[in-house]
This record gives sequence, structure tokens and C-alpha cells, in this order.
Amino acid sequence: MKQEKERLLGKQVWCQDCLNKVPVVIRRANYLIPTRKNPYDLCPAGVGVDKRVHGVCDSCLEHVAKFQRDNAEAVDIDHEHLFYKAS
Repeated sequence: MKQEKERLLGKQVWCQDCLNKVPVVIRRANYLIPTRKNPYDLCPAGVGVDKRVHGVCDSCLEHVAKFQRDNAEAVDIDHEHLFYKAS
């Protein structure tokens, strides 16, 4: 009997930079980067450092801030601070 592969639908992290482009491009993220552009940017409420991360693909990683490139990490769908931007 043939073993069925597990479907990954709904278990992907998408590149948020590509999703915000016009026209929209849907690509799978290769890295998680901090949403903030500088080391000590505050969260939207203004209290504490923003710990949120979002996904980017290889081509979008080249165009983000140096702080974000240096702090890129492997994709983890269960990351505690994973954030999907609303555009």
C-alpha cells in the first residue's frame, strides 16, 4: 500500500513582504526575521521591545535592514512571537 504524504496546507509560513506586493506573490518563507528594524524598537503599544517575527523568502531577505538580516532564524511554525502582518 502506498503511504500518503501529510498535507502542509495551513502549516506554512508565507513571505509577508511578497504578500504585500502589488500584484500579490505567494511564496513560502525561508527565514523568520524581527518585525522591528532597529534593536530597541518598541511594540505598537509603546511598552517593551517588540519581539514579533514574520516570514521572508530568500529574495526579500536581501532587501531588509541589516539588523533583520543578522537576526534571521529558521522557520518555526510554532514560534511564540510569530506575527502575520495585515496589509
